[in-house]
This record gives sequence, structure tokens and C-alpha cells, in this order.
Amino acid sequence: MSQPPARMQSPILIEKTMSSVVIEWIPQSFDSTYIVLKAEGTLGEFKAIAQTQGVRASIKELVKGTTYMFQVYEVNPCSSGTAEPSPELVVDLKEPPPPLQIRTSSIKCNFLLEYD
Repeated sequence: MSQPPARMQSPILIEKTMSSVVIEWIPQSFDSTYIVLKAEGTLGEFKAIAQTQGVRASIKELVKGTTYMFQVYEVNPCSSGTAEPSPELVVDLKEPPPPLQIRTSSIKCNFLLEYD
């Protein structure tokens, strides 16, 4: 019997809105199932939220202003056991702060607006 699958790399953030994310990962093998785990906050408990044979997951109904962590692990029927979950991907759904300082220059017909 073979060993459990190797630990995966951390998932990658592909798309983010204030209520959803799309994550993707590098497959370990072609005949595996992947379990997606989610935790609220940076100390939350991970819970399985999706199972897929693909390499992408769309996670919806997230709460604006919340930080989430995601992990993925592989389940391969040809291996003994399951792999250790990937390192965490941390996604912050907080809105960016407003600009701190706005400067204008050459205001005529065309203008340039700069901010930090």
C-alpha cells in the first residue's frame, strides 16, 4: 500500500468580492478528490465546506469585513489515508481605507488627482 498524499501548496486567491472568493490550487495527481476547508478569523476552527475533483473552488455567502482562512487537502483512493492540509491562505474581506491625503495639480480642462 502506498503512503498518504504529500502536503499540498497553499491555495491561490484568484478573485475576491466583499462576499465571495475563488481559490485555486496545484493538483497533486489527476485522480484525486480535494476537500476545501474554511475558518473565520485567524484563530477559527477549520470546517470542510466543499469537495471537488477540480482545482478551483468558488466560496460564496462570506461576510463583509471578516477575515477567512482556507486550506485544501487531497484524498486519493490509491493512497493510504489522507494528506495533511495545505498551508493557510488568509483572505481579508475588509474594505480598503479611504485615501489619507489628496493632492491636485494643473486643474484646467484636464486634471490629475493623486492620493496616498
